[in-house]
Amino acid sequence: MPADPNPQPSADAANPNLVNTLPVVVHVMDVQQIPTEQQAALLGLPVGTVTRARHGELPDRLEPDQIVRMSWSLHIHVNLRRLYAEPTANTWMTRPNRRLPFDGKPPLAHALELGIPGLAAINALLLSDLTDYPTTTLAERTAAETFTLTINADLTAWNQPADKPHTDT
Repeated sequence: MPADPNPQPSADAANPNLVNTLPVVVHVMDVQQIPTEQQAALLGLPVGTVTRARHGELPDRLEPDQIVRMSWSLHIHVNLRRLYAEPTANTWMTRPNRRLPFDGKPPLAHALELGIPGLAAINALLLSDLTDYPTTTLAERTAAETFTLTINADLTAWNQPADKPHTDT
């Protein structure tokens, strides 16, 4: 059988360098004031692994799921730093937020509830803010729920000749 022209590295092959990133991710979450137990839950790691990584002790390997979680966490941190000054950037994940999809809960709670999809949604919201297309606030959503649009159209007044039916060309 011929060799794969586009071989993909296995998680094990790419893992040694990515394991070295874990202490950085833990430090970022420390700066964001995320407790160790919640860091472990966000990263899909045991609490002991997070604690040891804080002190430079690394696991032998990380699962692909854990690598994805680390990646999203770093993206979120970078985007928060691009959007906000300290201390807002450092506390944004743990403060209540009225925007979708949080509805008054901290973004951290959303990420803990949904895992990778939650982290991706948070990053998408921050990217939206960075591109000047911010998501809506609770007040805007409430106003939209009570908005009424009435259209009065008298279609009988529209007169199209019967001998020349409309055709798409």
